[in-house]
Amino acid sequence: MDTSSVEVFGGDGRVTISSLLFPGPDDQGMAFYADGERPASSP
Repeated sequence: MDTSSVEVFGGDGRVTISSLLFPGPDDQGMAFYADGERPASSP
């Protein structure tokens, strides 16, 4: 399992953001938010 990469897909898969994260040893979580006209949702 890759524990350092994050991929975000938007627009029904038309847009992708990929990044690598290197959290500190005490980090235990992650938070996401959306800023725009449409609220973030999941199917």
